[in-house]
Amino acid sequence: MNQLDFHFSKGKLNLFQFQILEILLYKMFDQTVMTHICIPFTHDITLTSDNLMCPATTVHLNTAKKVLVFDMDETLTHSSYQPIENHLNSMVFNLNGINIYVYERPNASNLLYKLQKMFNLFIFTAGNKEYADPIISNFFSFVPEDHRLFRDSCRKENNKIYKDLYKFRRPMNEVIIVEDCLDVIGFFPRNTIIIPSFQATDDDNIFGEILGPILEKCSKEDDVRPIIAQNRIVTF
Repeated sequence: MNQLDFHFSKGKLNLFQFQILEILLYKMFDQTVMTHICIPFTHDITLTSDNLMCPATTVHLNTAKKVLVFDMDETLTHSSYQPIENHLNSMVFNLNGINIYVYERPNASNLLYKLQKMFNLFIFTAGNKEYADPIISNFFSFVPEDHRLFRDSCRKENNKIYKDLYKFRRPMNEVIIVEDCLDVIGFFPRNTIIIPSFQATDDDNIFGEILGPILEKCSKEDDVRPIIAQNRIVTF
C-alpha cells in the first residue's frame, strides 16, 4: 500500500488542529490503513506555547532518540497499605502518617536502565509528587528529576486523567507510552501499549521476556506506530 502523505503549509495548521485531524483520520480509516498514513507536521508547524495542548516539557531531548513514557502504578510498581507476601524488591515509606508498601515489577528497573540508552525515557504518573517521587528514587534512581512527571502535568477530559503526549514536542511517530489501564488508550490509541496490571506477584514476566524486544524494535524504526498496532495489548 502506498503511503498517504498530508502536507500543510507552515502556519496553516496548529497543533490543536493537527490533533483533531489525526483523531478524525483514525475514525475514518481502519487500523491497517492508519499505520500507513504519515502526516509530517513537525516540519511545518512552529510548536509554541500558544499552540500546544498543554505546557511543554522544558527538558532538552536527544533528537536522535525517540520518546518512551512509562506509567508507574500497576505498570512499574504496585502499592498497598498492607504488606504482601512475596519475594519482590520492595520498599516501605510513610506518607501523612500512613505506611505504604511498594513492590517493583520483576525486572522493571533492569529493563528501564537498558532502555534509557535507546530512548528519551520518562516516568509519567497520575500520582502526586509527594507519593510518587520517593518510589521512583528508590527503584528507578537513574531516571533524572526532569524526566519524572506527576499529576500536575496531566490533563483532564470527561472526568478522566490522561497524559498528553504532545507536551514532548516530538512527532507522534516517535512517541510511545506504556500503560496498564485500557481506559487511556482512547486518547493516543496509535502510541499506547497496554500491559497487564501488576498485582505484586513473583511470576510476572512482562518486563523479563516480553516487552523488551517490542520496544527495542521500536527504537530502530522510523515509525513506532505499525509495531504498536501489532502489539497494542501485551499479555503474558
